[in-house]
Order: sequence, then C-alpha cells, then structure tokens
Amino acid sequence: MATPSATPVNKNAFNATVFEKAITGKKLRLAVATAELDKCIDNEHELRQVYGVLGETGLNETPLFLVLQSPQYKNRDEAKQLLEHPVMRKVIMLKWKIFGMRMYMEQALMYLLLLMTLTLSVSMDVSDDDAFPAQLSVWLYIGLGLITALVATFFFFKYAYRALWWTCVTGLILLEWLFTRTVLSPFLHAHVAWPAFVYVNNVLLAIVGIYFLRFELNEMFGELSERHREFDCGIESLSPRLKKLLYYVVFAPFMVIAQFLLMLLGHVEANYYQSDFNKVQLPTFIVLVVYAVAELIMPFKADARLCVGIGLTFLTWALSVQYLEVHGTAGYLIPMMKRMLHDVYRFMAFYVPFQCAYAFAYYLLFQDHENAEGYDTIPKSFVTTFLVMLGQIETGPFDELTDATQYVLGYTLLLTHATLVIVMLLNVLVAMMTKSVDGGMEKAKREALVSFAECILRSEKTTGLMPLPENALPKRKLTELEPLVVVGDAPMYLEAASSKDLSDDVEDDGLGFKPDDKSSDELVEELTAEVAGLKDELAEMRRDMQEMLQLLKTMSHP
Repeated sequence: MATPSATPVNKNAFNATVFEKAITGKKLRLAVATAELDKCIDNEHELRQVYGVLGETGLNETPLFLVLQSPQYKNRDEAKQLLEHPVMRKVIMLKWKIFGMRMYMEQALMYLLLLMTLTLSVSMDVSDDDAFPAQLSVWLYIGLGLITALVATFFFFKYAYRALWWTCVTGLILLEWLFTRTVLSPFLHAHVAWPAFVYVNNVLLAIVGIYFLRFELNEMFGELSERHREFDCGIESLSPRLKKLLYYVVFAPFMVIAQFLLMLLGHVEANYYQSDFNKVQLPTFIVLVVYAVAELIMPFKADARLCVGIGLTFLTWALSVQYLEVHGTAGYLIPMMKRMLHDVYRFMAFYVPFQCAYAFAYYLLFQDHENAEGYDTIPKSFVTTFLVMLGQIETGPFDELTDATQYVLGYTLLLTHATLVIVMLLNVLVAMMTKSVDGGMEKAKREALVSFAECILRSEKTTGLMPLPENALPKRKLTELEPLVVVGDAPMYLEAASSKDLSDDVEDDGLGFKPDDKSSDELVEELTAEVAGLKDELAEMRRDMQEMLQLLKTMSHP
C-alpha cells in the first residue's frame, strides 16, 4: 500500500523561517537572506509575505522587524544592508503610503501641540491677578489651527488625495484666522477667566503628555507578541482585556525601570533603548506627565515651576529634531549629528581634567584680589575658564596683578591655557568629527534609509501589524535596477508603488528629491569596468591597425 506523499515545498516561495534564521543566527548569512528576498521580485503573493500577513505573521516576525532589530546586536548593522534590496524598499514604501505618512503627520501635529501647551504652561500661573493676552493669542492663532489639522488628518487624510487635503486644510485654517481676528479674539480677550484658561491649557498638556507616554510604552513593548503582553496574577479566569490592563499597570512599570537602569549601566537588552532619542524621550514624558498632573492638583511654586519647566521645554524642543528623519535632505544630517554628539561627549571626558585644573589655578591665583571679577569664586572661575575655549579671553584681571611673580605666573597659565585648549584640544575635536563624517553622502543615504524605516516601524509597533490592501501592490515589474525613488513625494531613499492609492505620479509633498538610480559606489564600479573595456577595445584596434599597416606595406613591396 502506497503511502501518501507529503505536500511538495515550493522552492520558489519566500521562506520566512529560512530568512529569520539567516538574520538572527549567530552567524549572519546575507547571501541566504538576499536569495529569499529575490524570490519576491515580480511576485505579488510573495511580496505580501515579506510585508506581513495579518493573522498569520506577528509584527516581531516580519522581515522589516528582523532586519532592524535582530537579536544578535553584532549582526544588526550588517543586516541593515538588506534594506537596500528592492523588495525591502518596496515594503517600506508601501507601509509609508498605507499608514506611515498619516501616522507621522498625526504624531508631528500632536508634538507641536505638546510644545505649545508646555511652553505656555511654564509661562503662566493660576493667580487671579495675572492676565495672559499673549498666550491666549498663541492659542487662538496656532492652537486652533493645529487642532483643525489634527482632526482633518485623523478623519480625512488619504494618500491618494493628499494635495486636495493640503489645499482644503490650508483654506480652512485661513478662514479660522480671519474669524478669530475679527470676532473670536476680541470677545475672548474681554471675557475670558484667566485662571480657567490656565487650567484648560494644563488639562490639554496632561492629555497630550499621556498620549506620548502611551505611544512610547507601546513602542517599547511592541516588540513582544500580543500573547506575551498579559498578566493574570495567577487567576486564569480573567478576561484577556483585564490581563492586558494588569500587564501595563503591574508588570510594565517594573520592566520600564529595570530596563532603564540596565541601560544606564551599559547593559542594553530592550530594542527600544537602541535609539538615542528613546533614551531621553521616555524619562522626559514621564516627568512631563507628573508635572502636568501636579499643576492641576497642587501647582508648583514659581521657582520650582521655572526650573522643571525650563528643563522640560528644552528637552522637548531638542527632541523635536527626530521628526526630520523622513525629510529628504535633513534626514541625511541627523545620523551625522548623532555621531558628532558622541564625539563631543568623548572629547569632554578628555577636556574636563584640563578645565578643572585651570579653573582652580585661576581661582587660587586671584583669591586675594578684590577686583578680579570672573575669578573671585570657583563657579565664576569655571565659567570664565570654559569661555576661553570659545575665544573669549579677558586680560584685564591679569594686567592688574602687581606682584611680578604672580604676573608672570598668571600670563603663563593664560597662554598655556589658550594654546592647549584652542590650538590642540579643539583640533582634536575637529579631527574626531571629520572622521565621523567620513564616507560622505553615500554613507549618509544608507543611515537615512535606516532612520526612515525605523520611523515606520515605530508607528507600526504602536498599532500592531497593519493589513496590506488588495489593490496596493504595483502592476509593473519590480526589478533590481529600480531607482531608489521615482517620485518626489516620498523620502529619497525609496521607490514608489503604483495603484489608485499608491500611484506613480510625480507630485511633490516636500519629503524628498530624486537621487541617482544607482549608488555612487555602483556608478564608480560601472565606470571602472567601462574604462577597462574601452582600453581593451583600443588595444584591439591598435593591433588591427598595425596588422593593416603591415598588410599595406607588404602589398606595396611585392
């Protein structure tokens, strides 16, 4: 009796298991992973497998997640080379057009609302005697516009009709400004209760702060599958929703604190803390929510509000630079800025001993002189010494030294200080930064592509795997020679899709420009090969000419 044969395996189908092992194994096998992706070229069904099939694939099992957040940290940078594969670029572009651009706009508008409400909150208090007409004007002319754009984005934004959306929202905001200027602003300035206005602003600040804190927590725990984000306290009969609530209330805070402490100690286990922005973001949003809630229940004193508020305002404004990651040109600069900041950090570790040495030396030199402004206390001496690095050298206190020994000693310290810091140490810093930006634009393009892909993955972590619409895939063939981008409306490191909602038009939404079809390295290799080919052809032509001349000579001398 013949046994039934097993279902044959389609060798031309994308094998997610093989791809995952090639990426997550102890030894990275890029050739195997690339071969699996090659199977998806010009194959709609297999491209959907790479995108991720809702109900069959978890977010943490998708190729994009595996490439960006491989468990093997040492392989992570090499694995990110796969993002340049045409299939991965196609998947990234599809995710951007299906949900990425809309979610990015929502988060950017919410962040602008956060910056506005936080800045206004720090500048106001709940005293009945104070009025804040300038802050109210900011709310009327900027806040209402942000809320209008946010509502329009959430309910009405469609990628296919983005130009129409921009036109309608811009027109609506202009009408709002006209109505505000003529009717609403005069009325509110005359009748508003200022303590109530401050309270409402703080309420909105708390809501927006909780929104971003929830967003960060979802991103942090989004790398876990849904079934692992439950906590039942030993009671199996609890509903799934209650288990998830207990997970975030009981278990999540402990994990947040534990992972943060491990990060401070240099033992990073959570993928979330691989981002330099996230290392600052989560603590900032926690403090911000505490600040906003405290302002509603028991307002800070003026000095405390100023200190906490200035710190939060500075950090939130500085963190806003991450929203430029999707920009076509600014996205190149952010990775460079990160590396240069790391260089400054390493440089300061070398500079601080000299800073302290000269600061204390100047203080000791001038401690008995009443007119030594800038050096009469240790903090002032420290600040004055630091400013020497920026070229601000004050010789007045040194000229007033009457003792010859102190005069010579003072100028010796000053001259050696200026020489050491300005000539030597700053040149060391410049050399470090120059090395960091080596690789030029080509390296920046790769890093910008990684940043853009991580931006999309962060959004997807907060919502779970988003389904791929039936009509989303392109009708044209996907080949190895596709340019990185063929439209001006998407970040330059990607190509475009073609369908009704994901069209191949050339409209520009300001997020990028067209790069070369091929990278600089590829162009150099091709040109080198062409030059070598031309040399061979010239050598062959020279031989032919010599043979022809020899033949002519033979014929002329029979």
